[in-house]
Amino acid sequence: MSTDVWAIIVSSIVGVLVGVLGAWATFRSANPKLRLQWWTVAQPPLFDSRFGGPITVSAAGITINEPRIVQFHLTNIGRRDITSSIFHNGESLDFKFNSPIVAPLELRSEPEGTRLPDVQLPPGAEGRVEVRPGHIRRGQMITVTLLLDGQDVEAACAHMPLVDVDLDKEAPGDRAREIGSLAYEVFRAGAWFLPFSALSRFVLRDRGSNRP
Repeated sequence: MSTDVWAIIVSSIVGVLVGVLGAWATFRSANPKLRLQWWTVAQPPLFDSRFGGPITVSAAGITINEPRIVQFHLTNIGRRDITSSIFHNGESLDFKFNSPIVAPLELRSEPEGTRLPDVQLPPGAEGRVEVRPGHIRRGQMITVTLLLDGQDVEAACAHMPLVDVDLDKEAPGDRAREIGSLAYEVFRAGAWFLPFSALSRFVLRDRGSNRP
């Protein structure tokens, strides 16, 4: 197959991709998406209980055998604020940790000056974090620092009552790494599909045409 034919094929593919991306951008601008992103960050264990020793940790009169400090993050990465009316029937957004929560250590909101929604740790419901109906501004991040008792610090969304809202569990940077990996795989597949000799001729001809 000649270099000219490959050039036409590549140009056609690029044209189709540009058209699809343009249509997608138009759709997104007409339908702004509501999105929440959440993730957890676990600090290293305070000590290794297998070795015993005189270290004792307690909170609210409770002795903790395997203390872990975990930060729970919830952020509005969509293009609009989330209001209390989006919480179906006034129900809470619930998250459940695999280990019991002993006590909250800190609750904060960023950027500075944004109002915190009502975040609760229901008594008698070990390991649960409830975000009750409220206003979560665009770009706002809520951070809850928790003291857990247990080495299993995994968490999951237990109840999602928000209407027309995407809830993603991923830390910042995860999606960029996924896109980079996908782009690399697409490039590799394209390099195998396009014969090296034809690609070389196309590049060399292009360089020759740019010479004075």
